[in-house]
Amino acid sequence: ADFHSDSTDHHPITEVKVASSADHLHLRWRIQDRFVHSVVTTPNDYICSDSCVEFFFAPVAELGYCNLEINAGGTILASYVEDPTIVDEHFTKVRMFEIADLKQIIVHTSMPAVVDPEITVPTTWEVSVDLPISVIRRYVGPDVALRGDWRANFYKCADVTSHPHWAAWASTGRNKSFHQRDLFGTLRFP
Repeated sequence: ADFHSDSTDHHPITEVKVASSADHLHLRWRIQDRFVHSVVTTPNDYICSDSCVEFFFAPVAELGYCNLEINAGGTILASYVEDPTIVDEHFTKVRMFEIADLKQIIVHTSMPAVVDPEITVPTTWEVSVDLPISVIRRYVGPDVALRGDWRANFYKCADVTSHPHWAAWASTGRNKSFHQRDLFGTLRFP
């Protein structure tokens, strides 16, 4: 992982596995962490303030990308970003996933829904996600398939904890923003 220079000296070891089945994308994170804090329980709220993992992915080359963020408690934020241009601190073209679609995404976490106060001792936590391809198609379009190359990045962050950090699988460079599609890595599906 590549930790942004604004991160504290806390660099949790984060592993992620990706698999696909006929109609789902399966993700599983394992995080060896400390300073775990998770208080957001409202879907599509500001998840990155908590200890969380994130998956940004562009399954169709010429279109936008999705971001999926899950905090330690299992709360999700998901959106489809058509244009990451920011005006007045907001993206110009973004669609948040509807709550009905979020309910179709199966999330399991080893932590309780709320982790407060912060856990300061070494703690390993896990998150698994089963993401239906049908949900992705509702936002990206019917051409989404679990084959070929997807542009993607994986992140671990904790913006508003005692030890903030921002880690990426594919480096985001000097810019801390995870919304840099041109720096995504490549996932290859058979």
